[in-house]
Amino acid sequence: MIIRKARLEDADALAEIHVRAWQSAYRGMMSDAFLDGLSVTDRAAGWRTWLVSEDVQRVLVVEPGQLAEPGLAGFCVFGKSRDADLANSNAAELYAINVHPQYWRHGYGSSLCNEVINQVVSAAWSALSLWVIRDNHRAREFYQAMGFVADGIERIDSGLIGESLHELRYVRTITDARV
Repeated sequence: MIIRKARLEDADALAEIHVRAWQSAYRGMMSDAFLDGLSVTDRAAGWRTWLVSEDVQRVLVVEPGQLAEPGLAGFCVFGKSRDADLANSNAAELYAINVHPQYWRHGYGSSLCNEVINQVVSAAWSALSLWVIRDNHRAREFYQAMGFVADGIERIDSGLIGESLHELRYVRTITDARV
């Protein structure tokens, strides 16, 4: 597999991954109407705009490699923590990590996460945080296996999709050791 920075020409693949991952991972946690209404075309337009904006954070993609189908298997987005209580602590945040369902449980998500951790170490950030939907047990198990710990901070987010989502914050303290 190959992990690299996202490029503008990745917008369509990013949108496809984004929509398919959400439709598979969040079924039962978000309304069917919302998930069924997700549009790859709309997401691709959003990705195109976002990838050329000046405020774009770090977006990494993973390509499956030579033996798999061409294209992208997943992506992640990370940058400075947006949480007020971590903003002054030099913390980073994993904003999103999505892998196309056909590539689940093949190491793409953990490879992306490890690359983020390595980049966070290189940038000398002190911690890496993320938010996960409380009922997303598969994701919570994944993050725990990657060394993240729930820090007891919870929130109800209704701005993301217009529905209330109960989220938990997970944090991984960063050491100077790369993974």
